[in-house]
Amino acid sequence: MSTGEALPRVSVIVPVYNTSEDALQRCHNSLLAQAYPNQEIILVDDGSNPQIAAFLDTLEGPQTQVIHQENGGISSARNTGLAASTGDIVTYVDSDDLLAPCAIEQAVSLFQSGSYDMVIGFAHFSNNLQQDPNEHIEGYSGQLIDVTPDALLSYHLQGSLPGPWLKSGIDNVKVGVLAHFVTRELALRCPFPLGVAVSEDTAWCVRALGSCKNIALVDSCWYFYLQNPLSITHTSRPNCVNDAKAAICAIGKALDEVGKTSSHAADYLVRAFGESNRAARCLATHKAMPLGESMRLVRSIMKDPDARTYIDHCLQVSNGGIKTMLKKILCDTGLSVPVFRLIGKR
Repeated sequence: MSTGEALPRVSVIVPVYNTSEDALQRCHNSLLAQAYPNQEIILVDDGSNPQIAAFLDTLEGPQTQVIHQENGGISSARNTGLAASTGDIVTYVDSDDLLAPCAIEQAVSLFQSGSYDMVIGFAHFSNNLQQDPNEHIEGYSGQLIDVTPDALLSYHLQGSLPGPWLKSGIDNVKVGVLAHFVTRELALRCPFPLGVAVSEDTAWCVRALGSCKNIALVDSCWYFYLQNPLSITHTSRPNCVNDAKAAICAIGKALDEVGKTSSHAADYLVRAFGESNRAARCLATHKAMPLGESMRLVRSIMKDPDARTYIDHCLQVSNGGIKTMLKKILCDTGLSVPVFRLIGKR
C-alpha cells in the first residue's frame, strides 16, 4: 500500500436493501463518528423500495456517496461500491450493524506499522438493536494475536474451529468479511461472487486469505454485529437448496483459484456439510413440505454436478477419519437423515 505522507484514505462500503431508516441512520452515524479523519462512506442501494431509496439520499454529504442500482444481490452491491471507491484501504459494513469509533483509526495504524495485506478485529454479537457503539466491551487486550493466513482460512471454512479467534461469551472474529480491512490492491483482486445469496463472504475470505502474505489480527472490538431476526441469515428462504449449491460451488472455486484445495480439502468438506445442514434446517421450517420431499431436496445438493466437482476432488485429496465420515453422511445423504430426525419433526 503506497500512501506517501498523506493519511491513507479508507473506503467504507455499505450495501443496502430495504434496511429500516432507524437502522440505516444508526449505522451511518457510527461511521461518521469514527476517530479517523480521512474516510469515504459509500452507500449502495441495491434496489430498495422508494421510501428507503429517498432516505438514503438524505444521508449524502461531504464524506458520504449514495449509489442506486437495480437489485443484484449483496455481492453485486459490494462490487459496485468497490468500483466507485478511491481508498487505499477498503472495508465492508452491513447496513444494520455498527462500527466501533476506534476501528478505522486502529486498522490504519496497523497497516502503517507493517507490510500487511489484511488487518482484522473482533465483532461483538448483540441482540440489542439499539446497541451503543461507544459501549466499552470488556475482555480485550488490544494486542496482536499471532496467526497465519492459512490458520484463519481454516477457521473461516469450518466456522467453529478452536483458536485465538474465538473468545468466551458472544464475541469472535466474524466468519466472513465484517471487521476485515484490506489493501485496495487485494480488494480489487477479490470481487464478491455474483449469484450467491449466502456465504458469499466466505468465498471472498477464501480468495482474500489465500492471496495474503501477511495479516494482522488484533484483540480489539471493532464491530457490533446486530443479530436481526429478519435478516437473510435468520429467516426461512424458499431457495435455500439452490443457495447451498451456489455457496458450495463458489467456495470450492475460490479454493481452486488460490491453489488451496489440497491443503484445505477437509476444511472445505466440513463447510459443504454445514451448507447442507443449513438448507435442511431451512426446509424444516416449511411445515407444509412432506419430510420425504425435504430429504430428497437436501440430498440433491450433494448430487448437483457442479458441487460434486469440488466435493469429489476434496474427497480424493483429503485423508483421515473425516474422509470416511463425510463420504457416508455428507455425500451419500447430504446429512438429511440425522438432521431431519433431530429437527424435522412436525
